[in-house]
Amino acid sequence: MTSQCISSCARVEGTSALKIDSRPEFTVIEGGRASRTKEERASGLSLGQTLLFMVLVSLATIVLCLAGVLGEARADASAARALESAAERSTVVQPGDSLWSISSELAIEGASTSDVVSWIERRNGLDDSCLRVGQRLLVPEPSER
Repeated sequence: MTSQCISSCARVEGTSALKIDSRPEFTVIEGGRASRTKEERASGLSLGQTLLFMVLVSLATIVLCLAGVLGEARADASAARALESAAERSTVVQPGDSLWSISSELAIEGASTSDVVSWIERRNGLDDSCLRVGQRLLVPEPSER
């Protein structure tokens, strides 16, 4: 068995192992991409696959939109609860004050400045954001910091 291996194995001696065989080899494989028709190559997806893809994209879009709407509704409800549970106090409008500047000074946890502005407008029956110096407003009591 040893003699067969030696006789069938190539023998390499000296620098002949460093020689590069410059003859290129080319192998033809049947059934590759070239065997498909032009129509098969052009239409990447079948009609059923395309429809399934469109349905899945539509469902994903609907789910994302619903998640955004529900998240915003939850945030609005949280802000409303925070403002409704806040104690009230009175403040007097000073020169240069605006609803936004008064609201931004109040740190109501869970409510944005625009939520506080809306609350002050509703609570004081304001039709617009025009304030008069010396005007008394009911505002929510700031949260503990």
